[in-house]
Amino acid sequence: MADVERFEAFVRTYQDMVFATAVRLLGNPAEAEDVAQSVFLKAFEQFDSLSSSPTAAGWLKTVARNTCLNHLSRYRSRWRFFSELGPSDADAEPGYEASLDLQRELEANVIERRDTDYLLLLEHPHTFTLGRRSKNDGVLATADLLRTLGVEVFEINRGGKVTYHGIGQIVGYPIISLSPDREDVHKYVRDLEEVLIRTMADFGIDAFRIEGLTGVHTTQGKVAAIGVHIKRWVTTHGFALNVNTDLSYYNWIIACEGEPVTSMERLLGREFEMAAVEDRIEANFRDVFDSPLITKKEMIDSKITVTV
Repeated sequence: MADVERFEAFVRTYQDMVFATAVRLLGNPAEAEDVAQSVFLKAFEQFDSLSSSPTAAGWLKTVARNTCLNHLSRYRSRWRFFSELGPSDADAEPGYEASLDLQRELEANVIERRDTDYLLLLEHPHTFTLGRRSKNDGVLATADLLRTLGVEVFEINRGGKVTYHGIGQIVGYPIISLSPDREDVHKYVRDLEEVLIRTMADFGIDAFRIEGLTGVHTTQGKVAAIGVHIKRWVTTHGFALNVNTDLSYYNWIIACEGEPVTSMERLLGREFEMAAVEDRIEANFRDVFDSPLITKKEMIDSKITVTV
């Protein structure tokens, strides 16, 4: 009975925090309640170690985020990322690998037609990606630890080294044609940086470039990473902006040049509405690139079907 009472006290201590985390990610109190129950069932299985652990709150938050992510992937991701993109996508498995498939499909579409540019702004499960300059020691976590953290690892064809994608981060994939007027890779990367620097300024954050490095930086660290791939002057991959990102995952990789990382949340001490940040990215992208691009939302609203 004493153990049950101790666990009930443990739940009372942390239930508001877990519920708030789930509501923030899911936006639905009923779904958040289900997630909270699942989190505390997992906590009960490890209660002997958790009850005296100073990191119990962090453990619960991580489990809550992962549980929400699984819930979103199972019930919502197909609509958010693939609705109206063609019948072949209806059974697509959500997650990072599916975003690669979508990029390849849109890339082929742009190469063939050269009449439409796309900008995808997505939020991925916990993922480490290894670019073309990655080395074998870029991921510090063991295979067992990666499974515990719920992180997948992908080797991909973008430039750069190792980076992290996850909840609270906006990953942008411009699939645009640089031909014939914009065939300059360095200018393209600088323009992506400009989009993000302007977006940071919209939220009162002073961001800048550092000569010799790629990405967007602040006095407290790098807030956005950039890594691109270009085929026949059509771009894929892009940028990752840390908004409300759990930065602890960067502890398990040697990111880019090893520079410190930060987030909008850490810089200003508050969480941000992801949709509001996405809106400013889209607006600044249109201005910098002078492009009537099609976004994820417009694909869904206009019922655009991509066929290749």
